[in-house]
Amino acid sequence: LHADEADSPATYAKSMKQREQLIHTETGQLMLAAAWTTYDQRRKFDMFPEFASGDDAEGTNSEKRPLYTLLGKDQNEKIFPIAWAFLPSKSLWAYDWFFSRAMPLLHPGE
Repeated sequence: LHADEADSPATYAKSMKQREQLIHTETGQLMLAAAWTTYDQRRKFDMFPEFASGDDAEGTNSEKRPLYTLLGKDQNEKIFPIAWAFLPSKSLWAYDWFFSRAMPLLHPGE
């Protein structure tokens, strides 16, 4: 079962080969994704809240996770990063997690 074919994070996590080697917590939980931003990127996003695009790069880290970058555009048409995320796959649920759960925490608004 490939990550892109899994219909949920739980299905994906259960299907992973050598899952035990990826668990590094006392609780036995497995990190499926991580997202982050910086103060400067949050400030720019406040100034220019329309995002222009997103981009994902593969094979840039030891776990071969897609690195997703959400991009914005300023008044001079210059592109800037808003946030980044290591996703478990390019599946719909991974992007849904990023936009519906991670982004509201990273940029709660006013």
